[in-house]
Amino acid sequence: MSRGQGLKVQQSLVWGVGVVVLVLMAYKVRGAFVPFIVAAFIAYVINPLVRMAEARGAPRVAAIFTAYVLVMGGIAFGLAFVLPALAGQFEEIAREAPEQS
Repeated sequence: MSRGQGLKVQQSLVWGVGVVVLVLMAYKVRGAFVPFIVAAFIAYVINPLVRMAEARGAPRVAAIFTAYVLVMGGIAFGLAFVLPALAGQFEEIAREAPEQS
């Protein structure tokens, strides 16, 4: 094996071990990732609304506040009205499923 190939093998091993250690560390602290994932999702959803409001001349703080109110209101609406209706439909499906078999 030439010196260049040996170096590439060594680099591959270091990267492989690094990835395994990173995955194990992420697994150990997986509960801490949930808030960051939720925050990233909210920012992903709210950013286009803020940009659109800013393009129409709204101040950034007002645009952010309005976007948060709209998104959180939509989530609250979904939890209050849509989720119970879906749960009732799933219960009905579960009751009728044995009859269909």
